[in-house]
Amino acid sequence: PAPAPNRAPAHQKCALRHSSGRGRHPVRNLTDVVTPGRYAVSLRPRPGGSAAGSAGGHRMKVIGAGFGRTGTLSLKVALEELGFGPCYHMVELFDKPEHVEFWDEAADRVARGEPVEWGEVFSGYEATVDWPTCIFYEELMAAYPEAKVLLTVRDPESWYDSAESTIARMPGSDASSPLRYLLFKSAGLLVPAMRRAPSMARKVISEGTFDGRFEEREYSVKVFERHIEEVRERVPEE
Repeated sequence: PAPAPNRAPAHQKCALRHSSGRGRHPVRNLTDVVTPGRYAVSLRPRPGGSAAGSAGGHRMKVIGAGFGRTGTLSLKVALEELGFGPCYHMVELFDKPEHVEFWDEAADRVARGEPVEWGEVFSGYEATVDWPTCIFYEELMAAYPEAKVLLTVRDPESWYDSAESTIARMPGSDASSPLRYLLFKSAGLLVPAMRRAPSMARKVISEGTFDGRFEEREYSVKVFERHIEEVRERVPEE
């Protein structure tokens, strides 16, 4: 039967390629990354990469520039199944709470125009998606010039509904309740490395991305749409 409107046929899935001065790897279809009609993926290879372009002694292959709640967890799983893994995602912080301090400080360093040693968290990883890394995509492009930039998008209104019920409830966000903040602070007593999580969430998401105005639906949707346009403008097509 003919495919449903606005849904890509199975054979028209997005494909990942790796192309550098050292030859071309086999191309494999990137399937089951997004739900057709709900999310979309745009992959742009970085032009002008060189074999020397790697940070922290490890080569990053895919940089995800899409906000959280655009299918990034499904994308993480798909990339790893396709061999572009392990893939860094916000969930990594639960297994590696010591990374919270890194991201808290990285936000300050980038704001001051200081260099960041990305290899401290990305050593061993071949891809990264979701927050906190998505707002540092330009810095990561400079650190890993051979990597491809992958942008995930979603209907803006649907995205806000999803983000408001999940990400906005994180400690450090404007919508976080005092009880949730207290529970998170209590967890910090058990896992000291997590004590800076509210600060990181504030610097990276609530204030760093949404200027402390996430609860304003119209404003946040505009931030989401502007980010998508900026990525498309700043990441040149091959």
